[in-house]
Amino acid sequence: DLFVLKKATALQFQKASPTYKKDLLEAINDLKMLTDHVVVNDGLIRSIDLSITLKLDKAYREVGEQVKLNVGSIITSFFEVGESEFGKDFFKVELERAIFNQPQIRFATIDNIPDILSLDPNELLQLNNFDLQLVFI
Repeated sequence: DLFVLKKATALQFQKASPTYKKDLLEAINDLKMLTDHVVVNDGLIRSIDLSITLKLDKAYREVGEQVKLNVGSIITSFFEVGESEFGKDFFKVELERAIFNQPQIRFATIDNIPDILSLDPNELLQLNNFDLQLVFI
């Protein structure tokens, strides 16, 4: 079984067209072993929304909006289509670490999802939306 999805944008997937799947199957059939039976299936897209709390020192209050922009860039690059892999579990600590590398951020937490999102072998994770909340301590 092959699972396929089409890249719609840098952050979005969509189902592959029937023509693409047919052409792919024909190309594979020419190369496969005689005893193999290949099936091309649509992959499943699991969309997530993230609610993230960023804790910064009060001294960074004036640059808070710039920090939000920087973190937004980190999040979108983390979920770019080229970085995805079918069936790859999502560990929220990996994204939290990437965000935490910003020097102004004392602590970052993803508040609305479990520590690990387990994906089936035919699923890809896609970012739908994110919300950043700044807390000054």
